[in-house]
Amino acid sequence: MIDARLDEKRSISVRVVADEFGTYAVLIRGLGIDAQGTAKLDSEPHLGLLWSEDGSVHIAFTLFALPETHGLRGFAKIGQDTWTWELALQPLLRVEQERQAGNVVSLADRRRR
Repeated sequence: MIDARLDEKRSISVRVVADEFGTYAVLIRGLGIDAQGTAKLDSEPHLGLLWSEDGSVHIAFTLFALPETHGLRGFAKIGQDTWTWELALQPLLRVEQERQAGNVVSLADRRRR
């Protein structure tokens, strides 16, 4: 789970849970978004598709390797607005902590293991 607190009134929560089909269930809540969907995160390309129950929100994203980090690129259609983004993600946990944490989705290249 990722919780981002932008300030006292704005926050976003992302939950990622492995499912029985070899993919991941993803849930995003906050900033006026309540969407869920599925993602493929075990091998590249890491892809995800989310939607709201009422069909007013659609989100597509991909995670990809960058030197020393990962990038996140995506599109969202929320009502009549379309959003796009590109982010470079910085990990907050050290490698030793990631190995101990059971709820961390690793995006590490499996060939390096």
